[in-house]
Amino acid sequence: MSMAVLAVVSVFCLCVTSVAGQSYRPYILLSSPYSAVSPGETVRIMCGGIYDRQYKDVCLYRNGSSIMRQYSYYSSSVTFTRFIVDVSDTGSYTCGPCSGFYKSRSISITVVVLQKPSLSLETSREVPWGQSAQMRCSISTQHQGGTFTLQQPNGSFTETVEDTGTSANFTIPQVDFTHEGAFDCQYQTRVSRRNFTSPQSDTISLSVIVVLVQPNISLSAPDGGLFWGPQGPEVTRGHSLSLICSTEPQHQGGSFHLIFDGSNSTRTQLAINHSASFYIPEADYSHQGNYSCVYEVTVSSRTFKSRQTAPLTVIVRASLAPIIASGVISGLFLLLLIPVILYLVKKKMNTVAQSSANRYGFHNGAGETHEEVENIYSYGVLEED
Repeated sequence: MSMAVLAVVSVFCLCVTSVAGQSYRPYILLSSPYSAVSPGETVRIMCGGIYDRQYKDVCLYRNGSSIMRQYSYYSSSVTFTRFIVDVSDTGSYTCGPCSGFYKSRSISITVVVLQKPSLSLETSREVPWGQSAQMRCSISTQHQGGTFTLQQPNGSFTETVEDTGTSANFTIPQVDFTHEGAFDCQYQTRVSRRNFTSPQSDTISLSVIVVLVQPNISLSAPDGGLFWGPQGPEVTRGHSLSLICSTEPQHQGGSFHLIFDGSNSTRTQLAINHSASFYIPEADYSHQGNYSCVYEVTVSSRTFKSRQTAPLTVIVRASLAPIIASGVISGLFLLLLIPVILYLVKKKMNTVAQSSANRYGFHNGAGETHEEVENIYSYGVLEED
């Protein structure tokens, strides 16, 4: 009988000890909504299940070391309010009586600190209109697998790229003047069901420029009065000529300015199919000099001008028509003058022959003609009567 009573008492004692042991094991609860926090935030941790009145002081432990102590005031629970300073507050938290052996299970608190990312231009800060621009946003963090956002603080441009690493590349395929100005970037990641956003990076500025290629200038003579001399093209005076300005097809429209240094004048014509022709109906010496072209175009209400072409020297030479006409007239005059000269020479010879015949007493005998006497004189033959 005594043995049975002893057994029952032993079992009862074990049960009481076990129940008492369970009552002394505290529990821990995170009163804040998230276990991932940022520096500067406050978290509340409740430690409950403190039933033994001999344990009046309750401690909060981080990674096994006591960091806070609070008096229970005969309550079964206490609440710790912890101000998060930096990443050193990351760790495993438990609680329990400061002088007891029992501690609660652990909870984890992660302090997420995102540094300011850096933004760099992979291309030049001055990007030609219509070409591409590349930028790179990077951050140093352990919380990878987030999203990068490139934006204009004073504009409407925004682009987001998801990346598993710590950097992302952004490409603007064709820049225009809406992309001109400052850019910055941000990084966003998700830790323990909570989103964290980094500060904005320092801004970088992008300038959009319009680079016009140097145009070309050429010369043509529609009616064929163009010759190439040792100093360049030569146009016959009185013939027509055309000075042609052209450029590569970069932009639609625009105009060409023809600059003539001979009179410090400029002529302007609209570009048609990226060229313009300046016509001079009759070339004169006043058109002789250096010509050059400048291309001008308006892009998004901004006007741009190209570099001036190298000068084209035009020489106007005298026409050959008066010389040819003078030669023809001279030739005709000579043709008309030859018979007259022959007639005068012949007449002169007849006069000389007649004078010689009279001097030497020659006369026309019976049956002798004047021509015979003349022949006698000419050939120096005297015939006997």
